[in-house]
Amino acid sequence: MTIQKTMISAVGAALVMSVSSFAAEGWMTDFEAAKKKAIAEDKALLVDFTGSDWCGWCIKLDNEVFQKPEFKGAENFVLVSLDFPRDKSKQSPELIAQNEKLKEQFGVRGFPSIYLMGPDMKPFAKTGYQAGGPESYNAHLDELLEGKEKRDAAFAAAAVAASTEEKVKHYEMALQSLSGVSASEVYPDIFAEILEIDPKNVFANKDKLMSKLGSLKTREDYENAPKEIDAFIEEYKVEGEFHQELLGQKINIFLRMGKVEEVGSLLDEAISVDPESEVAGHLTTFKDGRFVKMLEAKAAAEAKKAEETEKAEETEK
Repeated sequence: MTIQKTMISAVGAALVMSVSSFAAEGWMTDFEAAKKKAIAEDKALLVDFTGSDWCGWCIKLDNEVFQKPEFKGAENFVLVSLDFPRDKSKQSPELIAQNEKLKEQFGVRGFPSIYLMGPDMKPFAKTGYQAGGPESYNAHLDELLEGKEKRDAAFAAAAVAASTEEKVKHYEMALQSLSGVSASEVYPDIFAEILEIDPKNVFANKDKLMSKLGSLKTREDYENAPKEIDAFIEEYKVEGEFHQELLGQKINIFLRMGKVEEVGSLLDEAISVDPESEVAGHLTTFKDGRFVKMLEAKAAAEAKKAEETEKAEETEK
């Protein structure tokens, strides 16, 4: 046996040891082995980025869903557990390195993060904790698999499209079927092709904007973002739920900046675009619930500050 093969075998053995000593039954931790299994069994991968000994929602998901015999994930998926415990004593250095690399590659920012993907490592969905137990989670995964089927069918149609316009239409259908993941990050080549064919394509430019809004960092970024949203709405004549979604982004930005007083009119504007839409329902629930409490808390804080200022002025006299 060559030195290279010996090294590969040693790494594989280390990962296998980690599987048997750490992961639950039916779950793999060796990602490369899981990919091979997925190809052999013609299945997708369900990849669970978890923190088994500290993440409360991870533990709930594991106890309420994954450990239950009613959970049918293994019927359609190769199950992969990528664990980030505080106590790493049961993990090999190779496994720790593998998990960290994959966490960085997929841009995981929170736990649990559940990615559904093919062996090509292109996610078609991202999800997390869902209340309702294993039966509800099974149904949730079935819905996400339906999205994968729509994606595959649309990509197949795009490959034989009779015109570039038809091809772009099928590309849009494929990318719209993704759930919880950035289409432009998963398929940058497809987005580049769409924009080459149609530089003003609303779908592709929308995804670019949404991706940018999801990575705001500086105060200047937050100050400029609402103006960019308004410019986009005007340029592309955005209507319906997409218009509401963009106004919802403005609302989130103002809330993060502490500009609560500017949110009320925006909520009314967003809801009025299409009062019967699902987005309008969520906005109305927020307006009548959390937003009212936020206004009350702001008013109480301002009253307290005014009272303290008044007392300080009286003391100075």
